[in-house]
Amino acid sequence: MNLRGEFLVVDDDAESRRALSTTLQGAGVTNVALGSAEARAWLTDNAPRAIVLDLVANRAAGYDLLATVRADPVRGDTPVLVLVARDASEELSQALAAGADDYVHKPCAPAELLLRVRAQLRMLEYREHLGRRERDQRAETERRMKLFQRYVDFFESSADGMIVIDRSGALLFANPRACAILGLTGEELLGRRFPDLVAESERARAERLLEAFAVGEYPLAEDFSLESRRNERTVISVSSSSVLHEDDAVLLTFRDVTRERRTAIELQRTKEFLERVIDSSVDGIVSANLRGTVLVFNRAAARIFGYAPEDVVGKMRVDRLYPPGGAREVMQKIRDPSICGYGRLEDHRVDMLGADGRLIPVLLSASLVMDGGRPVGSVGIFTDIRDKLRIEAELERAQDELRAREKQALVAELAGAAAHELNQPLTSVLGYASLLRRQLPASPKQAAALDVIIDQAERMAEIVRKIGKITKYETKAYVGAARILDIEKATEQER
Repeated sequence: MNLRGEFLVVDDDAESRRALSTTLQGAGVTNVALGSAEARAWLTDNAPRAIVLDLVANRAAGYDLLATVRADPVRGDTPVLVLVARDASEELSQALAAGADDYVHKPCAPAELLLRVRAQLRMLEYREHLGRRERDQRAETERRMKLFQRYVDFFESSADGMIVIDRSGALLFANPRACAILGLTGEELLGRRFPDLVAESERARAERLLEAFAVGEYPLAEDFSLESRRNERTVISVSSSSVLHEDDAVLLTFRDVTRERRTAIELQRTKEFLERVIDSSVDGIVSANLRGTVLVFNRAAARIFGYAPEDVVGKMRVDRLYPPGGAREVMQKIRDPSICGYGRLEDHRVDMLGADGRLIPVLLSASLVMDGGRPVGSVGIFTDIRDKLRIEAELERAQDELRAREKQALVAELAGAAAHELNQPLTSVLGYASLLRRQLPASPKQAAALDVIIDQAERMAEIVRKIGKITKYETKAYVGAARILDIEKATEQER
C-alpha cells in the first residue's frame, strides 16, 4: 500500500514523539509531530488525514484535544489512533467512548503501529471513496434536475401522474399528481425503482418494461396494479416516452383507472349475462345493423332457421331469412307509426325462409335499436308457431268430428222418436183397412181402393222402420240446390 498523506503525531514526550514520527516516515507516511499545545494551534489552520494521539504522557491534554477534534465541524470525522498504557483497560474503554477509532499499547512495536495505521488508512480511503461516490451521485442528480427544470412547469401542472426514471428504473422526479396517486411524498419516491412501486405479482412485467426501454421500445397504455394499501387495489395506466432519451432517462405518464377498470369489468359481466339470457331464450332473437349484417343470432334462431350461428353472425344479411321482399315489407311496417307506433312492430304474423328453403310461419315482434335518437340497427324476436298451427288444425278437425257425431246422434234420436210416434197410427190404418176388406161386400172398386190403402200403408210402415234404424247423417240432392236425408245410406250398417 502506498502510505502517503499528512498525519499528525501528538505526544508531549519528545523522545517518544520523534520515534513515532520516524517509524511513520520510514513507512512512507508523511507526518507532522507536535506536542499537545502546538498541535492544538496547528489544527486551527490545518486538517490532517489522520491523528496519532498519545494519552500516556499528558492524559488530560490528550483527552481535551480528542474532544476538540470530535467537536470540530470540519475535522470531526478525522480518524484518531490513540496510544494507551498496556495495563490500562479502563483507559482503553474511556478512550474509545471519547471518540477514538483505534488504539495501540505504549510502548508499541513499530510493526503493530504500522498495521494499525494501515487499517485506518484503508478505512479512510473507503470512507473517502463512499464520500466521492455520494458527491458524484448528488452532482449527477443535480445535473439531471437542472436538465429537467425546463419541463418542471409542465410536469407540475399536469393532471396525469408523471415520473422520470433512469435506465435502471430509479425515480429521479415525480410531479404532485404522481405522488398523490402513488400515496408517497417526493422524498419517499426519489431513488426508488419503478418495479418496487407495483404489486409483487406484476414486478416481473415491470422489469420487462425497463428492458424494452433499453432496446428503444416505449409501450403505451400498460395497466399495472400498485402495492396494496389499506386493502384497496389501485390500477394505473402507464405510457412511456423517449422525450428524455438524450438525458438517458425515460418519462412515464400514468393516471388512476381503477374506477374505469371496475366499470369495464361490470360491463363485461353484464354483457356476458345478457348474452346468456339471449342465448337461453326459447324465441329466436336476431339483430342486425342498418346495413343488414346480422350481429346477434341466438340458439333458438339457429333451431328455427336451420343455420349455425358462426355461419351467420357478421357474415349473412338479414334479408336472407325472409322470402323475397319480406325484409323490406317488415321494415316498412316497423317504421309505420300507424301500426304499433314508430320503430315498433308487435305480434306480426309472417312467413320466414329456412335454410332448406321451406317457409316457416312465425309471430314477429321487432323494433329499431336507437342510439342518441338515431336508429343504428334493428332487433327481431321470432316465435315459431308451426307446432301451434299444427295443434290448432288438429283441434279444428277434432271439433268438426265432434260436431258431426253430435249431429248424427241428434238425427238418430229424432228418427227413433218419429218412428215411434208414426208406428202406432200406421198400425191402426193397416188394421182397419184389412178389417174393412174382409167385412165389406165384394166390389171391384172398393177392393181396389182398400188394396191401395193397405199397400201404401205397408210402404209407409217400411219407411218408418228404416227411419227407426238411422245411425248416421247422409244426404242426397233434391230439388234445386236443396238436399234431403238419404234414408237408404243412413240406415246402412257400419262395416
